[in-house]
Amino acid sequence: MIKNFLIINCTGNNDCIGLKINNKYFIRKLQTKLNQSDILVQQIRSMIQKNKVIIDDNFSVIINTGPGSFAGIRTSIAIAKGLRFAKKVKIYSYNFFLLNLANYLEDKKKLISIQKTHNNYYYIELNFNKKFTFSEPKKIDIDKFAK
Repeated sequence: MIKNFLIINCTGNNDCIGLKINNKYFIRKLQTKLNQSDILVQQIRSMIQKNKVIIDDNFSVIINTGPGSFAGIRTSIAIAKGLRFAKKVKIYSYNFFLLNLANYLEDKKKLISIQKTHNNYYYIELNFNKKFTFSEPKKIDIDKFAK
């Protein structure tokens, strides 16, 4: 069981960082436009120092791996890997889309997730036949999609 952890959600929608220490929870919402890596590191560092957190091999970092902003997810992973390298923390991830689907997976054989990133649309296919699989993101030709 994960007891003490930092959770990083920088997917571009309701970005925040959270901290659970000794059964106390702390959450800090982030301004989406300001999530460059140095600002995110400063916010995490501030939260850790304020709550006097000891980061060691019993501490975990949990990352939202999407769907969402590629840059935000990549930054989150880089920060987690840095903590892993420096402090030997454990790293875990979750997929917000799949987390929200958990109640419906038994009834579905195939789901399609569509997401707009900048001015482009992409989709991912999730299959639930014998084994759970999902495709690489594929760009949608919006003209064909509209027809």
